[in-house]
Amino acid sequence: MLGACAVLARYQVQYWRDSQSLFGHAVAVTSNNVVALNSLGFYYRPDLWQARYGLVAVLTRQGKTQEAIQVRTNGSARKP
Repeated sequence: MLGACAVLARYQVQYWRDSQSLFGHAVAVTSNNVVALNSLGFYYRPDLWQARYGLVAVLTRQGKTQEAIQVRTNGSARKP
């Protein structure tokens, strides 16, 4: 039993190695996760996170998760 827990813990620790892997995984396995989207965006663009926060929140509430991810990670064609 302890061996199985060790194997599973080792697998799970991969997601905790840095902010990109942690929040990227959270975005991939959840929906409408504003905290994960904002944290991932902050990882990629710490200089612009406050300017994009509102747009990401609105897009997420509207169910436009992929567009919100794009705004937080790559910028956006839309201006907030």
